[in-house]
Amino acid sequence: MKLHRWFFALAIALAPLSAYAADYDIQIPSGGITVDHTPIMLGQTVKIYVTVNNLGNKDTEGTSVFMDNGTNIGMKAISAKASGRPEEIWQIWKPTTVGNHTIKVKLVPDESIFDPSPENNEAQITVFVDKDTDGDGIGDSVDPDIDGDGVSNPQDQFPTDPKMSKDTDGDGIDDSVDTDIDNDGLYNWEERTIGTDPTKYDTDGDGYSDKEDAYPLDPKRWKKEVPVTQTPSNDQADTASVVTAVATNPTPSDVKLAGDLVASTPDLMPPSSTVEILTPTSTQEVTTTEENYLPTTTGQDNTKKTAAKETKDGFWNLSTGLWGFAIFCGLIAGLFTWLAKRKSLGQ
Repeated sequence: MKLHRWFFALAIALAPLSAYAADYDIQIPSGGITVDHTPIMLGQTVKIYVTVNNLGNKDTEGTSVFMDNGTNIGMKAISAKASGRPEEIWQIWKPTTVGNHTIKVKLVPDESIFDPSPENNEAQITVFVDKDTDGDGIGDSVDPDIDGDGVSNPQDQFPTDPKMSKDTDGDGIDDSVDTDIDNDGLYNWEERTIGTDPTKYDTDGDGYSDKEDAYPLDPKRWKKEVPVTQTPSNDQADTASVVTAVATNPTPSDVKLAGDLVASTPDLMPPSSTVEILTPTSTQEVTTTEENYLPTTTGQDNTKKTAAKETKDGFWNLSTGLWGFAIFCGLIAGLFTWLAKRKSLGQ
C-alpha cells in the first residue's frame, strides 16, 4: 500500500507544469460585448466595445473580428498581457438598415499560438436599430408623431411625411392648402356657402358630383327641372287662327266676331295684352285684363259720342233760331219806332 502511494507522488512531481495551466488562453467573458449608447438610430455612429481576458501564462497577441448579421464590419488587433488586467478594444459601426442586428465578435490568436479553449473566444449580442424621422431623439417605433407635424400617427395619412397629413382627393396637395379638397370642381368656400361638404365629392350620395348636381343636398333629384310648354288643342289652334286672321284683315263685322272668339278662349290671350284690329276708317283697340279676358270695344263709346254730338248740335240750332227771332223782333220794333217819330215830325 505504501509503495503505491510513493509511485503516485513521484508521477505528480515529474508531470510538466503545462498540465496544470495553459500557456495561451484568451476569452471574452459573459457580458463582454457592449455598445456606447442606446437606442441606436439608423445612420448613427456606434462604438462596439469588447473585453478580452488572458487566462494563459504567456502574453498573447491576435485579431478580433466584428460581424453584423454575418457580415464583416471590421477587425482590430489584440494584445493581452499574461495574468494582467483585462484588455478592451472597440470598433466603429454605422448601421444601414432598421431592425434587429446580431453583433458577433471572434478572437483569433496568432498562428504560432495554440489556444486549448477556442469555445470561449466568441461572443455575441443582439441590438435593435430604429429610425428617427423627425430627429427628436425618439425612435419611430415608439414615437407617437413620427414626422413631427403635430398630427398623431393614427390620424396622419402620411405619418412619415412632415409636409403631408391628409389628401382627401389624392391630388398630391395636402388638405390644409388644397382649395378644392374633394376635387368636385367647387372651391371649399363655395361649398360652405351652399351647405355642401367640402370633403365629399357627392354630398347627398346620389351619384352626381356637387357641381353637376342642381340639387346637391337632395338625394332624390339632381337635374334642373324645365317647365313643360303646353301644346294647344286643335280647337284652340283653330280659334287662334281665326283671331289672327281677323286681327290681320278685319271687316266691320269682324270686330264682334273677334271679341266673341277671344272671350271664349281666354287662355289664348295673356293678361294685360293688347290686340289692335284695323278697320278701313279707324283703329280700334281690344284690351284684356287679368280679371276679365272679354274685349272692350269702343263701339259703345262711339255711340255715346254721337249722341252727345247730336245733342250739342241741336242745342246750337235752337240757340241760333232764338237769337234770330230776337233780332227780327228788335228790327220790327225799331222800324215801328222810326215810323212813329217820322209821323210826329210831319205833323
